[in-house]
Amino acid sequence: CIFLDRFLHHPKDFRKIATFLRNKSTKDCIKFYYDSKKTVPYKQALKEFLLRKKRRGDVVPWDATIQSVLSVGATVKAGTSAE
Repeated sequence: CIFLDRFLHHPKDFRKIATFLRNKSTKDCIKFYYDSKKTVPYKQALKEFLLRKKRRGDVVPWDATIQSVLSVGATVKAGTSAE
């Protein structure tokens, strides 16, 4: 899930993403991205992230982000946020 979070902040900047992951090289990050690209909706999650970042009172769905997180094996718990 660290990879996904860093990917949303630094899209396709695998060198920068690798600095946040212990014992992983840039090459490992690139391989993980392309191996998981078919199952993880990176583009949709990035669109949601960018919309949420610049939103002006609009409610942005979390669907692609949640799907991305679930596809890499993480668990999602309901929060208390109004969104």
